[in-house]
Amino acid sequence: MPAPAPAAGYSAGMKRPLAAALHNHRIAAAAAAAERRWQRREAIRAKRGGAPAAGALVPYVAPPPPIDAQPMHAVPHAAVAPKKPKKAAAEARPPVEPEWIRDLLFEELRLTRDQPLVFIGERKLTWSDLKDHQNRFRLPTLGVQQRLLPMLTLDEAKAAHLLKNNEEGLPMPMKRRRPEKEINVVEGITDAPDQPRKKGKEHGGLPVTVMHGNDVEGKRELQLVVWESTNGAVIKGNGYMDFIKRTQLKEHDVVQIWAFKRREFRFFGVNVEESPLYLLIVRAPVDPPVPLI
Repeated sequence: MPAPAPAAGYSAGMKRPLAAALHNHRIAAAAAAAERRWQRREAIRAKRGGAPAAGALVPYVAPPPPIDAQPMHAVPHAAVAPKKPKKAAAEARPPVEPEWIRDLLFEELRLTRDQPLVFIGERKLTWSDLKDHQNRFRLPTLGVQQRLLPMLTLDEAKAAHLLKNNEEGLPMPMKRRRPEKEINVVEGITDAPDQPRKKGKEHGGLPVTVMHGNDVEGKRELQLVVWESTNGAVIKGNGYMDFIKRTQLKEHDVVQIWAFKRREFRFFGVNVEESPLYLLIVRAPVDPPVPLI
């Protein structure tokens, strides 16, 4: 009996279709080609010093120990100047009183050594403090509000225009100080030195005796007043330019302002008269340079 004919897609002696065999062969060839491409890429990467392939074993190399040395230009921490405190913090801590104020100046002014001495503030001088076109010395606003005002009586504060309400006795609100150029326009002052100064508003003020250092002979009777246009306290009056020129102060100099006033009191049956309100301007001490060790 003759053998039956092979099924469609099969050849004699085959157990699977020819198309399936060709498909499996193509898959195997593609896998082998992909393997060869991967090996070539790894060889190129290793030759260039690239990162090893994922899963490759990498030997651990411990880092070298730190070197106990400093750069040639390193500065020890102890020799580095400390950072300057913020302005608000610096204002909250009055500086040390100059010893000569109590030892020499108070004695020459016939004041007792225990006379209260109040630090008003510290500031850097600007051109407007030294020029006759302004003819005034600006006081630190925070120091006037927090330190000078408590020294004054109600009538004295009114005379200086430091109170916004005469009945309640409240201090004037502090405003942001305007630029010098804007202040000049409001006060009727010109910036040009050759032009005559316009007459500004009469502000009056509280009489004060202004001194520079221990120069008792150079003291001047001036006025302390708050300017309405800037809401800032200033020292002004006839004789101010003579006073400021005698001090030989220059622009950018840093000065401290101190205040003191003896109130009337009775001593062994004798009335001791009160003194003027003194405003003392002194150069701020310069911190010595920190030595480099």
